[in-house]
Amino acid sequence: MATSSPEWIKTACILCSVNCGLEVQAGGEDGRRIIKIPGDDAHPVSRGYLSLRVSPQDAQVLNVRNGDTVRVRTRRASLQAQVEVTAIMQPGHISLPNGQGLDCRDATGRIVRMGVPPNELTDRARRDFLVGTPWHKYVPPQLERIQPEQAA
Repeated sequence: MATSSPEWIKTACILCSVNCGLEVQAGGEDGRRIIKIPGDDAHPVSRGYLSLRVSPQDAQVLNVRNGDTVRVRTRRASLQAQVEVTAIMQPGHISLPNGQGLDCRDATGRIVRMGVPPNELTDRARRDFLVGTPWHKYVPPQLERIQPEQAA
């Protein structure tokens, strides 16, 4: 079976009411293999959002600007994320897109991680008492600005 050339398909995430824009690169033998899923820069709301969103007030306290790198530390893990400062976030709240942190091959065949995997930050000790599902929206983090030379 011949491999089809990769095709880019614009779509949206349906996990919350924002419906962030995504671009899915599909290919493979039957054209149905997902190769990459980056944010859609042309989307009018999410504008390619794959970053950690923080309020302007929190950004000022942390001394960070758009594109800076921060360490997101929880009881379970510590990861690095790029910052997007936006007025849509309330002070004291952050937002990290779900469904990211996928390992994909770039054009050279090297494996690269696309985005930050938020599930690695969740703690199974903090979960719903009835069904046992870990809380994904209420994970208390600590944020720390990382100097550019320290960013991975």
